[in-house]
Amino acid sequence: MNFELTINPIDSVEAQLEIILVIDKDLDHRFIKDKDLLEKSAFKSGQDESCLLIEKDRLYIGVESIGSQNIRTAVATGIRRVKSTPYKTVKIASYMNHPKCTAVIRAMVEGFILGAYTFDKYKTKKSKLNIESITISLEDYREFELDIKACAKALEKGQISAEATNFTRDIVNTTPDDCYPEIMANIAKKLAKKGGLECTILKPKELKKEKMEALLAVGRASRHKSRVIHLAHKPENPLATVSLIGKGLTYDSGGLSLKPSGSMVTMKLDKSGGSAVLGIMKAISEMNLPIEVHGFVGAVENMIGGDAYKPDDVLVAKNGKTIEVRNTDAEGRLVLADTLCYAQQEVKADYIFDLATLTGASVVAV
Repeated sequence: MNFELTINPIDSVEAQLEIILVIDKDLDHRFIKDKDLLEKSAFKSGQDESCLLIEKDRLYIGVESIGSQNIRTAVATGIRRVKSTPYKTVKIASYMNHPKCTAVIRAMVEGFILGAYTFDKYKTKKSKLNIESITISLEDYREFELDIKACAKALEKGQISAEATNFTRDIVNTTPDDCYPEIMANIAKKLAKKGGLECTILKPKELKKEKMEALLAVGRASRHKSRVIHLAHKPENPLATVSLIGKGLTYDSGGLSLKPSGSMVTMKLDKSGGSAVLGIMKAISEMNLPIEVHGFVGAVENMIGGDAYKPDDVLVAKNGKTIEVRNTDAEGRLVLADTLCYAQQEVKADYIFDLATLTGASVVAV
């Protein structure tokens, strides 16, 4: 999809479909052209409620109040509603009686891209989005002195962040046979090459040398050997240094503490934290943020076999602490423990964030 900003009035913009946001249930706003029809169709204009008037080529979507999240979800709802229609061009008015319009522009762009996402890699029949271009009218901002460059930058950032999110979704949704530790490492290498990032990949030999025995234990029963990924974005004179650590369990069977079969079905999702780190690094490199950011991913597959680690094992983590294993399905904390220690060894960060699908024990605790 291509995006265009214009200060021209929405009614002067040519498009096959107009999407109209109904803010605060205000059906009397000048952008609303079909109040009678909306009332007859029982359109209540609640958040994300939609009403498509085919004969008018207009789609109305409710927004409870102006705010990035509300705008984002409403626009995503709209694009999903018309995804299978033949419309190729869309126009939408961005209105908020405030000079700081950039947040709304960014939220709109993110909503369109995120809402249009589909994962059909394994489907015989691929889905097709007909919409080719979207024009955003800034008509309601005309009384303000707009910084067009700032508006264009907001649009660009919206595209980058949403596309990075969809990139992350693709990794998360990919099956374990197609996305295992080595593949995650290859994805990181491609990101580094394209985005000018530094990239270090630790293989089992290097992991052994780094004494990352807890992480290695989790992955030793898998035919797909473990990796630790380190991506770095290093601008000149950074404002701060940040480390991101992601849990990248490409598949989690539970190990010898085997999960019930029903709980295994979604375990390709256990790499979500690591996938998010890769997506964030993609966005950061494309935005060229003035912050030094390091992304670490512990990419491991937790399987069963004669070489699997066991309940009652005592492992020695990278920092020398011993860990008694009581349940091999508590593998995420072992992977993160060693990856966090490695990250702290490699980078003196001002801030450290870990991203992980943890854990069933939190439900027990609550």
